[in-house]
Amino acid sequence: MIRGSYAPRRKALALSYMLFAALLPALWGCGGDVVPSATPTAVAVAPTATAAPATAGPATAIPAPPATATAPPAAPTDTTVPPTATGFPALPTVTAAPPGDTPVPPSDTPVPVPPSDTPVPVPPSNTPVPVPPSNTPAAAATPTSAPAAKGGIVFVLDKTLAVVNPDGSGLRRLGISGDLTSPRWSPDKSRIAYLLGYAGAADLWLVNSDGSGARRLTSTPNIGEADPRWSPDGRTLAYTRTADSNRDGQIDTQDTSEVWLVGADGANPRRLADGMDPAWAPDGQRLAFATNGRRDSQDPYGADNTIDMINAQGQNRWSPIKIKDVPQDTSLVNPAAQFNAGTNFLRYPDWAPSNHGIAFMGIGHSGLIVTATDKGQSITLRDFDYEGGYGRVAWSPDGAKLLYQVLPPSGINQLAVLRLSDRKRFGFGSSQEGTVAQGGTWGPDSARIAYIQGGESSNPNVNPAGALVVGRVDNPANPQVLVPQGAADPDWR
Repeated sequence: MIRGSYAPRRKALALSYMLFAALLPALWGCGGDVVPSATPTAVAVAPTATAAPATAGPATAIPAPPATATAPPAAPTDTTVPPTATGFPALPTVTAAPPGDTPVPPSDTPVPVPPSDTPVPVPPSNTPVPVPPSNTPAAAATPTSAPAAKGGIVFVLDKTLAVVNPDGSGLRRLGISGDLTSPRWSPDKSRIAYLLGYAGAADLWLVNSDGSGARRLTSTPNIGEADPRWSPDGRTLAYTRTADSNRDGQIDTQDTSEVWLVGADGANPRRLADGMDPAWAPDGQRLAFATNGRRDSQDPYGADNTIDMINAQGQNRWSPIKIKDVPQDTSLVNPAAQFNAGTNFLRYPDWAPSNHGIAFMGIGHSGLIVTATDKGQSITLRDFDYEGGYGRVAWSPDGAKLLYQVLPPSGINQLAVLRLSDRKRFGFGSSQEGTVAQGGTWGPDSARIAYIQGGESSNPNVNPAGALVVGRVDNPANPQVLVPQGAADPDWR
């Protein structure tokens, strides 16, 4: 029974084997690229392996798992500067130039400055556009109550405080009116200091940039405030205070002056020193100023004074720049000059952006523009006018140029920009053409200035009103007219 049942089964098994043997070659030919399911263990990746071993034949290689799946934890990010990166250049060290050396002192050489001071491309709204010649004024900007961007040019417009963008747009009157002079932006452009009143009636005021919150900082009858200057941190204002010391009923050049400080909130007004023309160092640690010197009817502008420095606490005062040290040989600038300068009074110190240079003006037989280090070294004659004189001098934000008022005998005031690297002089205004230029102020890009062109004023204590214009240093003959008339005392930030 058992044998009888086993035979059919053996026959069936034999037939099945024969059928499998017949089909095996076909199955192998169709499935040659298929790896048996038992082979994955052959490609397991060890922790440090970067690729799995290849199977026989290139057609059967299996890609390794992604490296991120098996790589060890990443090392901390390297924050050092790559070898190809360029580091920030170091500021030059101030050194005294050899006698008679006229190039720019090393400390006054243009150097990279913090980003806020680095000239940058002017936004499209501020880019000067071609305009007609200056004797063809453009249409007046239209006052608007719409808010404008912070900054721009603040100025006096028909005895009102006004702000305009450098391209002439966005003119705003701030609602402050009266006998206004000397509007000055705070460093952050959020406030404006200004003087209200003339001579002995002039007091120092402050207003927000939108015209709100006007408040008086000083109240000194018969004592005049002048020339407000913000500290770099915006907390303190320095100014000149002058009383009628000779009792002639007016504030004039024969009256002695004092440098005072007051908090931007009006607190703690205090006398710093005798003198005038205060100028803050860029680091806010010191002030430079001109001392009174000798004043009498024979020397209405004074004589034998110095440029002094003092800290904001009224300490460590000293006199690094004296008249006897100022070059008197005008042939240093003009070989054809036939006489010496005869300097007897110094005015208007201004700091180089490097914090280690001073520019100032000299009065005498000839007007002088002079630079020196903050230690009184490398005193260098930059320009002179043997028939006229000069007014205030201002260093450009990039430290490469000087802007100063030119006061020729003709009375047709002009402005000059002197490029220190090659002594090239750019003039604004013309005695020959009768074009007045005055009240100059640097634009933040060091390539343009704003100033007042032409005009007259019934009050001799203020800069004559005229057209507010913006001129390029490299093209002074074609300024852009922002406001055609009634403007005075611009300040640009």
